[in-house]
Amino acid sequence: MEWRLRSGVLASGKNIWNAAVNGQHEFSDGGVYLAAGDTHNFNSDWYASLTLGSSVGGFFWPRFRADGFVNRKWGEGKQFITTLGYGYYASKDVHRDQSVSIGTTYYFRGSWILEDGVRFNVSNPGVVFSPGGFAAVTEGHNKHHYVTVNAGFGQEAYQIVGPTTVLTRFPSQNVTITWRQWTGKTWGFNLVGDYYHNPFYERGGGSFGFFKEF
Repeated sequence: MEWRLRSGVLASGKNIWNAAVNGQHEFSDGGVYLAAGDTHNFNSDWYASLTLGSSVGGFFWPRFRADGFVNRKWGEGKQFITTLGYGYYASKDVHRDQSVSIGTTYYFRGSWILEDGVRFNVSNPGVVFSPGGFAAVTEGHNKHHYVTVNAGFGQEAYQIVGPTTVLTRFPSQNVTITWRQWTGKTWGFNLVGDYYHNPFYERGGGSFGFFKEF
């Protein structure tokens, strides 16, 4: 079971601040993940984002997580974007992840967006390399609706499925469908359905949440 509440997005000058709360119950345990971040626009070509998060309860949530991205817009219409990212993930046991990612986004004329990316992850202890990638297609317009289909695949170095149980070194695949609908000028709802598969188990489910923009 999962529920999500995006507590708000606030634009101020060249910064866009956001915060989110995500509650989840799985593997007979539950907890809440809290995250906050900022996207800063340096100029018409460059922008960057940083998100920090931690959790209360839930052995499967990270003790601490940080994700940073630098983005560059290309083309006359700024419709092509390249992204370079770095991530750090500290689980509630001894595992620690560091990753570098690269990706692209292309905004077609009309209402379609195409995204792809690859991530190169190293997990410790053991210096385990676990690369992965994704591709996503989005249809919609800001302030009206977005529908996104995202497919991911790759290797996982470990996954904590119990206080003392860890799965290690296995492939996995996932598909997520997200519907983001504005029902007012600054607020609306998100509806998410997802499916996950690895050699040990399958998982499917959904979530529903509201968002508010300031």
